[in-house]
Amino acid sequence: MGYDDSGRGEVGAWHRFSCEAAGLVLGDKFKAWKIATHTITTLEPGPLVGSYGVNYFGPSLLDPRVWRGRKLDRSAVPVFLDRADFYVQTKATDAPPEYDGHLTSPGDMKRSCIDRHNGGVSSLFLDWSVRKVGLKELWTLHWSPWFDRRGPWTKAGGVQPEDWPAWMRGFPDD
Repeated sequence: MGYDDSGRGEVGAWHRFSCEAAGLVLGDKFKAWKIATHTITTLEPGPLVGSYGVNYFGPSLLDPRVWRGRKLDRSAVPVFLDRADFYVQTKATDAPPEYDGHLTSPGDMKRSCIDRHNGGVSSLFLDWSVRKVGLKELWTLHWSPWFDRRGPWTKAGGVQPEDWPAWMRGFPDD
């Protein structure tokens, strides 16, 4: 456990990992992210360094009550994937990055849509399989029971080839 910067005492690990004040250093296509150890008196580098991010909804996805009758295809639910920061809390309406490495708001799709593996990223899924995911395919994954897999950045949602940023147009469609 660490301490929050207000001196009120210990904070949980998840707060430390997801709070911007905790000293998150963004990664990129070739560089790992880093989370600082945050105590009341120091902001020291480490101990967490990585290049994968966790699906923010991850722990709750194992609870069948969360799905409430919705079909659960575990092979389409990402748990970990290549990422420029620690967690993914994406929305179907998140726009693709304007260029490879265009990183914006924490949690959004742009920080996963990085061309690390020839048009894709590596991902571990809820069925414990691992595979390459095409960058356009990111918008079709089952991030949570509430994620619209037919959102505006999918073929089903009406996206056209020319809607994608120029750097992504040559990648396979979802």
